[in-house]
Amino acid sequence: MMDWMLTILATIASLCSWWLYGNKSWKAPLLGLVAGTLYTYYDIRYDQLPLLIPTFAMMSIQVRNLVKMDRKGGAD
Repeated sequence: MMDWMLTILATIASLCSWWLYGNKSWKAPLLGLVAGTLYTYYDIRYDQLPLLIPTFAMMSIQVRNLVKMDRKGGAD
């Protein structure tokens, strides 16, 4: 049961991050990193180690976006 809740929480965080990106919010990459952390925990906990590659790729993009949005100031 816990794996479904973790999956749902990570998915909700990802979707909210996309929504915030649409509003040009600097909080979007932060929430994306939270989602990536949840996915990393899930990948390790449930022995889905090959999924760590796209998870870390996604997190590196979030860090890049956080740096770029910080320079531009974002909408909020």
